[in-house]
Formats: sequence, structure tokens, C-alpha cells
Amino acid sequence: MKGKAQQVSEQKRKMQAFLESKRGVLPARQSFNKNFGAQARVAAMHSIQRASGRRGN
Repeated sequence: MKGKAQQVSEQKRKMQAFLESKRGVLPARQSFNKNFGAQARVAAMHSIQRASGRRGN
């Protein structure tokens, strides 16, 4: 079985790839990407915690 950390990093990689595919990664939008990435990460962490809470892990 995969460790939780590995799972999370995999999700982050997928999310990053998804975001990059939605818009070309442009230097001009770097700061926006950083801010958005932070928000997305927080939202992802919350949803992950909710999901694991339902499973009862």
C-alpha cells in the first residue's frame, strides 16, 4: 500500500499538471499561480481530511 504522503504528493502533481494544461504557465502569471496554488492546496487538504474522516481512518 502507498503511504499517505506519497498519495498526497501524487495528487499535487496531478493538480499541477491539470492547472498547467488549463493555461500555459506564463512568467507574468507566476504570482497568480502561486496564490491560486496555495488556495487550491488548502482546499484539497480540507477535502482530503473530510474524506478520510468519513472513512474513519
